[in-house]
This record gives sequence, C-alpha cells and structure tokens, in this order.
Amino acid sequence: MDVALRQLLDGAHIVPGTDLGDLSGHTVSATVDKRPVTVRMDYGRPVAALLYDAEAADATVTSLLHHGHDRVGRRVQRDLADALAFTRATGLDRPETLVSQGPITITEHPDGTSLSAAVLEHPHRTSALLEHLWTALTATRDPGLARTVPVSASSGRSGIEGEFGSLWHRITPAWPADIGTGWIRAKDRRAFRDRIDHLSVVLDEHRPDDHQDRHVLVHGNLDCDHLVLATDGTWTTSPRPHLATPEADLALLVSRLIQLLIGSAAPPDTVVAVTDSLHSWLTADTGPLPPDHDRSTALREVLRLWAMDTLTILATCLALPPCVPGPTDTQRHTTRRATRVLSIVATIARGLELRPTQPEYALTSALARVHAACAVPRQHRPGTRNASHG
Repeated sequence: MDVALRQLLDGAHIVPGTDLGDLSGHTVSATVDKRPVTVRMDYGRPVAALLYDAEAADATVTSLLHHGHDRVGRRVQRDLADALAFTRATGLDRPETLVSQGPITITEHPDGTSLSAAVLEHPHRTSALLEHLWTALTATRDPGLARTVPVSASSGRSGIEGEFGSLWHRITPAWPADIGTGWIRAKDRRAFRDRIDHLSVVLDEHRPDDHQDRHVLVHGNLDCDHLVLATDGTWTTSPRPHLATPEADLALLVSRLIQLLIGSAAPPDTVVAVTDSLHSWLTADTGPLPPDHDRSTALREVLRLWAMDTLTILATCLALPPCVPGPTDTQRHTTRRATRVLSIVATIARGLELRPTQPEYALTSALARVHAACAVPRQHRPGTRNASHG
C-alpha cells in the first residue's frame, strides 16, 4: 500500500497513521499535505477467506491479491459509482473521494463526531441522536429510488443478507475447520461451531414469504463508526447501496450499536440508558417502524437481520487468529465475549420461533442478553428480570 500511495499521490507529503481494522481489506488513517484521510485497499473477500484460500492453494496472500487485483478494482470502481449516484439522488453528504484507482481508495476524513462517540458520551441522548439520523436519511426510503438509481449486479453480495449468504451458502467454506482457535477453549469449539451452524439455518428459515417482492434500495452502511455528525449539523457517511428489505438499514444500525456497547466495555449505566432508548425508539408510535399493521412484521425482520449481522461478524472474527489485525478494537473485544454474544442471537432465533406474532417480546429478551454480554449487574437491568427467562 505504501508503494501505491506514493504513486497515486506523487509529490504529496504523506504521514501514515493507525490501522483502523477491516474484515475485508486494509484500512489506515493518514494525513496528506496535512489533510486527514482514510486509505483503504479492498481485498475482494473477507480476510479469513483470503488466508484460508492461500493455505488451500499453497500460495502467498500477496500472489492472491495480485491475481485478483483487476477484478477487485473493477468492482470497487462500480461500487463508488453506485454510491455517488445514490448520494446525488438523495442529497446526502459523503466524504470526498480524493483518489481512487483499482482496489485502493483515498477518502477525506470528515470533521465531526461519530455516532459511536456521541452515544457513549451522551447515552441518554441516544433516542434523539437516532431520530435525528433517521430523519436525515428520509430521502433514502423513497420507494422509487431503485428506479432512478440502478445499482450494479454485484451489489447483491452486499449488505446483511448478501454477506450472510456468502459466508454460509458458498460451496467452499469461508473459514477453516478450527474456527475459534485462540478465542474459545479447545473443548468448547466443536459445540460452539455446531451452535453457529444451527442458528444460521434457523435464521434462514424465518425469511418472510414476500421477501424478494419487498426489496428497495437501501443505504447499506449505517455502522455507527462510519456515521459522522459533521460541523454543519448534517450526517456524513459512505453509502453502499443495494437492494434489500426496508428493515435492512435499521437492523444494521441496531446491530452495530449493540456491538459498540459490548466491544467498548461501556459502563452499566451507559448500557442501560442506550438499550432503554433503543427499545423506546423502536416501539414508539412515531418511531422508525411503519405505523400500521405491518409494524410486527417489520420488527420481526429487524430482529432477524440484526441476528444475522451479529452472527456474520462473530464468525468472521472467530475465523481469524487473534494476532491478525483484521477486526476493529470494538469487534475484537466483542469476539472475546463470543459465548455471551451468541446468546443474543439464540434469544432472537428462539423468540422468532416461539412467539412469531410477538416480536416485542423477542426484542426485550434480546436486550436483556445484551446486558448480560456487557456484564451489567442485575440491579442495573430495569424491566428485564422476566424477559431474561424467555
């Protein structure tokens, strides 16, 4: 990457920064002529799959990256074009792409506060922050957006279900058989892998019957680390538009907020404030879910997709040796609590099976498991004593 940077930014003064963590590429911070930027090289596949393929082919990682350079580069450029068309159609802000060539992209680092930092610093303002963000994204929920902004066919691999499907439904497995090595005790790994496989099947089975018919164009990148409240008061991010159900954006936002709480070792009062705010926001009459009879259907799909994203992130991190700097710090700390995190997924799956018409119960039960994953003392868990037995 250093060589590529010198070629792309010939004559610029470049100061390398820190590794930002990336499960499907290499992302670092840097300054270019005193301007903060983010530099990313896309690998075209998860790091775990890349290492697995290199071992299976008895090849070096470098040779595999070189072999796939042009193919990955074309896909990155298509994705950038999709994102640009999406932001123009919706009026969203996004960081300026300074240079992009092949699989490498250099993007400005926006001046502002991330949603992650804002939530952790002001947990009692979580509902207001989420509502502000959701209102700013109103234009992305236009049902006609898919007709005006066609996306590349390759975008089907994006998003929660695309990544979930590529992980569990590929002919070639995306991780070696010893998943969890270094993360989970050897005697527990087989049972843990079996549990992951079982939950992946259960979540697939609860896909709605009219799934494909409800697909719209979604933002696709509502990760709270990537959402920045800029100095002019608007949200800035980098969309990954693709076709999915309308609940996909909301589910990703919920999933990554929960991972933030677990992975940041947030104090008990913060965890309770954020989860209570999240519950109130999702279930409020004026919240993000549809106000009519479809509310239960929508919440059920949010829960399913939240569980799918959690399972994908967890499995992808567990497939990497702990020494590999792929996961972000938040993802790494979340993975170290893998058993407790998997209990959240299992609680959602069980709620979908046993109480399909009462998704509010599954939501409450799952948030109680979040408290447990964050090791929140029982006395700090208002209203969760009964739900935790669901």
